[in-house]
Amino acid sequence: MASAAGVRRSKNGVIQQALRIIWKSYAKQRWGLPGKAYREAAERLTAAGYPTKEQSFRDTLRDRKPPPENTIPADALGVRDLVVAVRDIWPSFEWERLVRDAPPAGFT
Repeated sequence: MASAAGVRRSKNGVIQQALRIIWKSYAKQRWGLPGKAYREAAERLTAAGYPTKEQSFRDTLRDRKPPPENTIPADALGVRDLVVAVRDIWPSFEWERLVRDAPPAGFT
């Protein structure tokens, strides 16, 4: 579904697609993410186990479209861990906008 929404496929699977959406959401200050401090954001994601470069955020700004919503399967391997890690970094992250078929009790 993420591919159908325009998110490139990756050999690293759905987690990489989810990261691309998160980078875009961050860069565009959407979904409760602060934006701007790309280097710090990249360092924090990398420290959480999701290697990210500052340029990853900048690259998403070329695409004028908003980040695609509800495209990542909630039950895909590793998605819960990614959501929890991003919520730990940015508690205001609106993770429900990332995943499709969000669990009623949430991930946290």
